[in-house]
Amino acid sequence: MPETKNRILVVDDSTSDIQLMVENLKPYFNLSVAKSGAKALEVAASPTPPDVILLDGSMPDMDGYETCQQLKSNEATKDIDVIFVSANDTTEEKLRGYDVGACDYLIKPLQPEELLQKVRLTLSNRQYRVAKGGNQQIALDAAMDAIQEASEQSIIIDFLRQSFAAADVLELAELICETTHSFGLNSLVQIRLDSENVNASSTGDMTELEKELLYKLKDGGRIIQRGNRLVLNFDNLTQIIKDLPEDEEKAGRLRDHLMLILESADNHCNSLALTTDIRRLISEFKNSLITITELQRTQKLENIQILDNMVEEVNVEFLSCGLTDQQESAILSIISQAVEAGLANFERGVKMDEDLHQLAEQIAEKIYQSVESKEKVESIELF
Repeated sequence: MPETKNRILVVDDSTSDIQLMVENLKPYFNLSVAKSGAKALEVAASPTPPDVILLDGSMPDMDGYETCQQLKSNEATKDIDVIFVSANDTTEEKLRGYDVGACDYLIKPLQPEELLQKVRLTLSNRQYRVAKGGNQQIALDAAMDAIQEASEQSIIIDFLRQSFAAADVLELAELICETTHSFGLNSLVQIRLDSENVNASSTGDMTELEKELLYKLKDGGRIIQRGNRLVLNFDNLTQIIKDLPEDEEKAGRLRDHLMLILESADNHCNSLALTTDIRRLISEFKNSLITITELQRTQKLENIQILDNMVEEVNVEFLSCGLTDQQESAILSIISQAVEAGLANFERGVKMDEDLHQLAEQIAEKIYQSVESKEKVESIELF
């Protein structure tokens, strides 16, 4: 039985743009076309709805943003992934798309390879959400039960304790999302270090548009609030909250809690980055020592072979030199002493390398203990 192709709906009032998208997607997907927002809503609500909608942002009568808003407000079409297609590349425009529920954004003029890649990535994320939907709902329900049993203050203290046990930045980012969800809020978190960028979400998955927005909003100020959406920025991380409560008193209290949590996490990011760098440097140093040791062993064997060959050649030459036995013995004694002295010197070099290796191990252990002790002290001070 042939594999069923995914359904893609192309929505655009431009015939040339529709033609470009259809030509590049037709070999891989089943396509439908709509030239207005109203027609797109009709196709989306049909018995064979699309898996992904490519939606032009600027259309007459009903633009893409209103169309997307209606799609997401309809129970039958709310789970269809929407990729906006627009000639406008501003952050404000992308925020509009994000606010109405889009999962990604394409810029005109379209690049065929990027178009195909974004559609495939969106379909892959959709399959991932469907596959883990059941377990995710169980996890969300358990989290809500925990909220009812714990006070906000205990949630903060629990985060501070757990954060210092985080082994890496991904674990820390996920812990921030879990803690934020304990306040009844869904969030996105991005942690940025010189070596890597890490993203985490309360819902377990994140669209490419969300990742891009997190990065672009990092320089927008410490606190950005518009309606129910809250953006918090620190040096190493950014968090977006989409569902801040309408109650201003509760919203302000939660905002203060989140600022404390993120400030602590931001400081811990520096410790994690330092520990990672130290471990990497020590690992590289150990590998270099191992390489040097192997080279020395090879060099020792080669030197021994060279000296053995020299002794054999000297013995052969003695036959044609007419030396007495006493003279030959004297010369061989001098050569043997030089060989032994050279090998002894080589062994001393090997011993120095072994001592250096042990010293590196001791330094590494002291550094690890120092970092752990510092984190414990900071944790106690926070309490």
